[in-house]
Amino acid sequence: LERTLEATTVRNEEMLYVSLIQQMCADFRCQKPVTLRISTIPFLIPNVAFVMNSQSSYHIVFDVRVYSASTPQEIRAFLAHEMGHVYFMNRYGSDFGGRAYGGSQIDADNIAMQYVPPGNLLVAYQKHILSFNPETRHRMDNILQRIGTLPQIPFKRRL
Repeated sequence: LERTLEATTVRNEEMLYVSLIQQMCADFRCQKPVTLRISTIPFLIPNVAFVMNSQSSYHIVFDVRVYSASTPQEIRAFLAHEMGHVYFMNRYGSDFGGRAYGGSQIDADNIAMQYVPPGNLLVAYQKHILSFNPETRHRMDNILQRIGTLPQIPFKRRL
């Protein structure tokens, strides 16, 4: 199963996803359209979803297995996170060694939490993120601080 979701071809429940992307794109004043592709991501790429930046548009590629196993709230959380990367790509372009700068994972999470409840992001990550490493733990702590279950502790960001 591979398909691209666009406003004219989506099922009713998928309109929520398209409208979230459209709202965030309008808020970011995106210079290019954003498409959502549901596809199989090879297991070598440990992502649930990722953003590709082409000259004409941004493409969010979402793994079909995770998409099929996710609730609408989880899908919206993942999409809001990927749109966080789009925000940085749109804002900073490709002035970073020829690559588009998509912000850090925490930067994208912080953008996402302006559009979806932090708890939804946390549940989606706990259910679908496979590799829990120090960066993932730091991301979870960042979300928990936003929810209010961890004290605000200043930290040094790695470069």
